[in-house]
Amino acid sequence: MVQAATHRVRVQPGGRVEFCDPDLPAGAEADVIVLVRAPEDVPPPLTAFFGQGRGCFAEAADVVPFLRAERDAWDD
Repeated sequence: MVQAATHRVRVQPGGRVEFCDPDLPAGAEADVIVLVRAPEDVPPPLTAFFGQGRGCFAEAADVVPFLRAERDAWDD
C-alpha cells in the first residue's frame, strides 16, 4: 500500500525544502516529488500609478477655478 503526504512548503535559501510528518514511518523509503508553483501575479502598489494617468485639466491654471467652485458648493 502506498501512503501519500502532501505539504505546502516554502523553498529555503539554497533550494532547500523541508517538511515533517509524524505519520510517516521511520526508516521507510519514500519518493519525493517537488512541484514548484508559478508566482502569482501580484498587482502593483497604488503608488506605482502616481503620475501615470492623464489629468482632468488641460493646464494647471484650470484647477483654481474648479477648486473655488467646489468650495463654494460646500458652503451652500
